[in-house]
Amino acid sequence: MHTPDSTLYQRYSDHYKPLIKDFIREVDSLPIRDEDRLPGPFLPRFGKGYVSSALKLVIVGQDDHNSWNLWRFIAGEKAEPGKILQEELKTFRLHLFTQGGSRRQTFWGFTMMFLAALHGRKEDWEKMKKGELSEILDSFAWGNIHAIALPSSIKKLGIPSYWDLVRRAGNRFNGFQHIQNTLHPRVVVVTCRGIDIPTYCKGYDVVKVLSVGRLTHYKLPKVCVDIFQVPHPRRMRNGLENPDYFCDKLKTLLVQNSV
Repeated sequence: MHTPDSTLYQRYSDHYKPLIKDFIREVDSLPIRDEDRLPGPFLPRFGKGYVSSALKLVIVGQDDHNSWNLWRFIAGEKAEPGKILQEELKTFRLHLFTQGGSRRQTFWGFTMMFLAALHGRKEDWEKMKKGELSEILDSFAWGNIHAIALPSSIKKLGIPSYWDLVRRAGNRFNGFQHIQNTLHPRVVVVTCRGIDIPTYCKGYDVVKVLSVGRLTHYKLPKVCVDIFQVPHPRRMRNGLENPDYFCDKLKTLLVQNSV
């Protein structure tokens, strides 16, 4: 993939290819079928402007049940290692996710509003759904706590008996170290209160800076990363702690911390 961020992509590809190979080796004997439409591993994605952004922002959700079909992920990566990585990245950069953010109390709705707010365009965030403000959408990276979708996220597809084995194999993709080793972020916003940040950041010194209601600020001083943890947008209340509150509070804290 020859792009202005080719150095970042090479680092990203070199990091994940061996992990993908080991994952496939572990699950290859399972009765996975194309028609089951089960999601494959979610791996972080980054916009084409991320590498040149000053903020180096990664927004982290819980999991993603729309990732590349697991059977096709395995077939594609066996045929050409790195192929699905490239395809997923290309799809992300088309900004199709903007169609999934109809309200601020959805992951993508809140993400778009927050990104727009950081650039002084908060009131215009819905224009992103019409293809506008694309340079802002290119500036961040997307991660998830769980690389393999939780059983609760794929109930409509039917949970196969071997899903725990797939999740266990996918544990190799979990943890903040993968984001740090590939994306070198400056700021991470975790939209999931059900995860313990020191556990997620195992191997790093984690310092809690402050906690205000359901917003907590941590620092990883040795790698110069600020992590902000907030609820998933679906759990942001309509009252005081609504999406606007968390959006504005996050922006204020970023300014106060000179990031």
